[in-house]
Amino acid sequence: MLTPGPTNLLEEAQFAMLQANMHHRSSEFQAIFIEVKQQLAKALNMPEVLMLSSSGTGAMQAAVANSGAKKLLVINAGKFGERFSLIAKSLDIEVVQLNYEWNTPANANEVVETLKKHGDIDAIALQVCESSAGLRHPVEQIAKLAKAYHQDIVIIVDAITALLVEKIDSSHIDFLVGGSQKAFMLPPGLSLLGLSQNIKRRLQADDIDQDFYFNLKNELKNQAQGGTAFTPAISLIVGMKAVLQKFFSYEEQAFYAQVALRHQAMTKAVQSLDLAIFPKAPALSMVTIYHEKASTIIAHLKQQYQVHIAKGQGDYKNYLMRISNLGFIKPEAMLFALNALELSLADLGIRAYDGSAARIFSEGFLLQ
Repeated sequence: MLTPGPTNLLEEAQFAMLQANMHHRSSEFQAIFIEVKQQLAKALNMPEVLMLSSSGTGAMQAAVANSGAKKLLVINAGKFGERFSLIAKSLDIEVVQLNYEWNTPANANEVVETLKKHGDIDAIALQVCESSAGLRHPVEQIAKLAKAYHQDIVIIVDAITALLVEKIDSSHIDFLVGGSQKAFMLPPGLSLLGLSQNIKRRLQADDIDQDFYFNLKNELKNQAQGGTAFTPAISLIVGMKAVLQKFFSYEEQAFYAQVALRHQAMTKAVQSLDLAIFPKAPALSMVTIYHEKASTIIAHLKQQYQVHIAKGQGDYKNYLMRISNLGFIKPEAMLFALNALELSLADLGIRAYDGSAARIFSEGFLLQ
């Protein structure tokens, strides 16, 4: 399975989760919880991290609900940008949308111009990776310019398909959203929220209208003591400990360099098959291909070679193929998938097989 979430499960995490039969109020679990919380803060490069029992969408909602926003600017270049708008509207928060084509990254100067036009915007929500089409937004530049224009504006960033894929500069980010089922290679059900010091102080001061289940002031108090306000996803947190142990067994810069090199090799292998990369600014978390017969290729790839990649969404559901670059992917799995993709093109009469994909990926990644 090479979909950009859920991913295959990390073997070390699976083994740890099998032994996760403990009470969530026990001292044993509290020690694990505190260790995982500290390691997540280091991995996310945020001063504070909260763990919530929900999908990533739950953490997106928690961030919006606890932001104090009265008027939210949403960067919309795909299904997940659109989701921020739907969340805000469900909470009776006024929304301004800055819309882009699904293959086009947001423009930081246009964001600032929108802030000038709507002087009462007090929060911005956007993705690092808009995973519906594999697009990378210039989040760091947008956050920096927005804060320079309005220092108290709240920056909410969905990094669900970017965490553990690339090092994110979180200097100007207030909420950083993550999810267990992406590069962490865990089952769905555990979401993450990195908090800036500024938003942490605001939450603790209780000057923000807050949700009941996603009451972050309540979570801050409970999680500082090694627990959660409500029953946590015990096995996933134990599994997260194993994931982080594996992540920190690498030198961080070298790990991210390997992920970037793998993406580059995947991209070159795909292009050698005369396939077009869709986004103008590709995210490192996946390789997204545009093809008129994408849905046919995906179905054949799964049926004939047992390789599962993801289709597009929305208007592009039949025209995009998304191949995951998330997590601790074994090189031989990627090599097999790319070779199967080339074989599928030959089976369907799209392109003759000549072994290009496997050779170019090997030269670009395995032999480096």
